[in-house]
Amino acid sequence: MSAESEVRQRIQSRGKITFAEFMDVALYWPHGGYYTAREPVGAQGDYYTSPAMHPFFGALLSVQLF
Repeated sequence: MSAESEVRQRIQSRGKITFAEFMDVALYWPHGGYYTAREPVGAQGDYYTSPAMHPFFGALLSVQLF
């Protein structure tokens, strides 16, 4: 069952669901949840964090903090 089907089934059987429950299914459902479908972080993912770009970023950050 897809994440969308699971959300629909829960709403049909129980009525309203919480936003937290919706997000849990949307993100972690084994069959199509966001984090189970692919790796979202990295150059080929949906987002790429600055520290992942180059180790020099961490060095510059540490200079500012310490």
